[in-house]
This record gives sequence, C-alpha cells and structure tokens, in this order.
Amino acid sequence: MTGASIDLGGGSNSLTFNKSNNSATITNVQTLLGSTGNDAITLGTAINTAMSIDLGGGANSLTLVNGTNTGTVSNTS
Repeated sequence: MTGASIDLGGGSNSLTFNKSNNSATITNVQTLLGSTGNDAITLGTAINTAMSIDLGGGANSLTLVNGTNTGTVSNTS
C-alpha cells in the first residue's frame, strides 16, 4: 500500500498491514501492526494510553501528530 489515507472512525479497532512496504496516514486506530517490509506511517491523531503500535520488521518510520502522545510504540527507527 502506498500513500493511503485510512480513518477507522470511533470504537475499538485494529489495522494490520500486508507483508510488503507500506506508507500511509492513519487516523483513529487503537492497534496498529506493521509488516515485515519497510513501513512509513504518519499518525493523524495523537497516541493515547489505549493505543498500541508495533511496526514489525524492516526499516520503519513513524511520524507522530503534533500534540501530547502517550502510548505503546515498538519496532520503529
């Protein structure tokens, strides 16, 4: 997936990327799981304590929204 813009809306939801290189802007996700490829993710909303982000293997990047971000993040460069 390249250049996607994904908004999962309200509620408790999760998003898992396929096994390739992915780039996307993600909004309103509680659980985000990356792939074994190189993921470049931009968040459209701040991370809160209910959120968990694991971008998996590869050379990954995560761009946070400007604001207060608190949550669990792993496997980013």
